[in-house]
Amino acid sequence: MQALISPIPSPFAHFVKEMWADIQAELGVEQVWKDLLPHFTWQVCESYDTNDLIPLLDALCKKTKPFFVETTGFDHFDNDKVVLFNGIKPESHLKALHKELWHLAEPFMKGSEAYHYYHPELWHPHITIASKDMTLETMLAASELLDHWDTHWRFEVNRILLATQDAEAEFVTKYAFLLGEGLIFSFTDAVEKPDDGIVTLKGDLGLPKF
Repeated sequence: MQALISPIPSPFAHFVKEMWADIQAELGVEQVWKDLLPHFTWQVCESYDTNDLIPLLDALCKKTKPFFVETTGFDHFDNDKVVLFNGIKPESHLKALHKELWHLAEPFMKGSEAYHYYHPELWHPHITIASKDMTLETMLAASELLDHWDTHWRFEVNRILLATQDAEAEFVTKYAFLLGEGLIFSFTDAVEKPDDGIVTLKGDLGLPKF
């Protein structure tokens, strides 16, 4: 699975990780992915044709300036599965960028039918707090557990990442784009594959940093 996401900056990313830890410790609800960045998701598909998509994303991100969003507090989905999240106010500039990203990437998306909830007509921007094996009962318990948190945040969105979830549920950033600058990181440019077949990493793969 691959996705276009925007990471949540500090201190809010730390808040989300503390919530994840509390839910796991108190309710036994684990995160779906290992080493997951707190984020919100623009779109999801099985895979992208990156050869054609990356130059287009680079151009779009170069012309798009960083902007601010506000969260709206805890809410939940209970359609295909129960998800507890902190909602993001769907302001006009956010919806416009999402629609532009969707139509830009759609020709290069494979298997996107299963992720129709990210279509512009259905997209509900949010930061996932808990989703794996959630029921309405555990969702309500998690909401009560986290009730002391102030979940009305305002933060800058300045990056779009193309990330991959592999078979071991590891979460890897493949490409990172800085709004106003374009492509700043490519995983394929950051690895070396010598003749012995052992892959080594070049430079600082801690990107993106916040």
